[in-house]
Amino acid sequence: MRIIVADDMPMQTHEIAEGIRAVWPDWEILTASNGQEILRMVSAQKVDIVLSDIRMPNMDGLEMLPIVRRISPETKVVFITAYPLFEYAQRALKLGAADFLLKPVDLSALYDLLSQLSRESGQGDSLREEIRLWLEKRWTELPEDARRHIGECFPVGCVCAVAAPPSDAFPRPRHLAEEIGRMTGCTVVAADVRSTADGLEYALVCAEDEWHCENFLRMMPTAAMRHGFRAGAARWVDGLAQKGQAQWALAHAGAEAAFYDSTNVAFAQTAILGRGIEFPSKQDLLAQLSAPEGWRDALHAWLDGVRRDRPDSAALIGGTLRLLRDTAAMLARDDEALRGEAQVGEPLRRVMFFSEYALCLEEAMKALEKLYQHSIERADPIEMAMDYVRRHYMDPITLPDVAEMTHLSPNYFSTLFRKRTNMRFMEYVLKVRLEKASDMLANTDMYVYEIANACGYEDVRYFLRVYQKAFGISPANFRRCFRQDRGKEK
Repeated sequence: MRIIVADDMPMQTHEIAEGIRAVWPDWEILTASNGQEILRMVSAQKVDIVLSDIRMPNMDGLEMLPIVRRISPETKVVFITAYPLFEYAQRALKLGAADFLLKPVDLSALYDLLSQLSRESGQGDSLREEIRLWLEKRWTELPEDARRHIGECFPVGCVCAVAAPPSDAFPRPRHLAEEIGRMTGCTVVAADVRSTADGLEYALVCAEDEWHCENFLRMMPTAAMRHGFRAGAARWVDGLAQKGQAQWALAHAGAEAAFYDSTNVAFAQTAILGRGIEFPSKQDLLAQLSAPEGWRDALHAWLDGVRRDRPDSAALIGGTLRLLRDTAAMLARDDEALRGEAQVGEPLRRVMFFSEYALCLEEAMKALEKLYQHSIERADPIEMAMDYVRRHYMDPITLPDVAEMTHLSPNYFSTLFRKRTNMRFMEYVLKVRLEKASDMLANTDMYVYEIANACGYEDVRYFLRVYQKAFGISPANFRRCFRQDRGKEK
């Protein structure tokens, strides 16, 4: 696969490119900073996927897309943008974009999308793709040619589910299968079932008689200790092709048991799925952090519930990381001095067992508590809110969201803001937006509807009414009068 990652912010480009390379190291990743560079690359070589920002200098994404479609109709274009406006998505999809993602990019969602697009492009080993479908779907749901092929490849055997943290050093599925096959004298085939920023999951299928499969299962703990993974295994069965999904469910349950029981390889008697998991909200977490030692009892009670219910380990680790990352980002929002402290919880990506998860989570909570105290010491909530409005006036702004950012309740924040400024919070937002609009009317040649959009108004008619009510003059007449007065001064 050859992919172009395009953004006029080099740090954003590097982060996305490295994230993709960590999961698919054999893909070729190219980078660009504007639409013209994308066109030059697509014209010179075959490109499978373009991941592009919409707003870029020289040529933006919406101008670039129809040209790419003419030059290379098979190239799929996905837009990544910080502007969650429906009209952008609508125009992009009408022009032929494959999908539309918002910044900051959720890497799990990006990986799922890239996996889907690569399958649609016909990339990769067809047998490994058939294995993935075979293990995920009932036998009768598979196409007839796939059933015939799998039936020939896997008449008997056993299935293992391999789970591991994401790591550049971890062997690719086919390499792991080849190594274990050499160790055991068995025919082992691997398929990449799930690859995300939070973990890897492989299927290893041993298509041999019962004696060879027992040898394969005996050697799995050795391989697991050597490479640092955990695994669940299903016993040998005849008629494996028809029973593949049931065997995979058993193997997956074994891998989950290995996580909670701190063992490298486990067998499950039944394919009981773990219950869903409910994470605390960011507000709950902040409330716990605000009370001295208040989070420890809550954390231990929550961990006891997780240990009892045994939810899916990948969902547990991924959800925990997102909660920690979002809470830390909220505490360090726009404060350069705190951003270095906001990288909490990263060791969770490398945990193998629940005992390690519990220790890493407690350390992450200590770091979060320290960040919380520093943010409180540095923050003037009203100045923070006003500064946020001045820099984000073009984005949707609500009082509850800004109150959450300042770690105050909406009612208390509203009262405090009015006491300090003699105006309501949303009156201040309106004031800033209209001041910015007046500046653009006076000093640019932008159309009125462009200025409305740039100041956070999607409906230009609503912007006209608000502006007329505030200043007693329409935007167009303000521009005309301002320029007449400036001409007289000259």
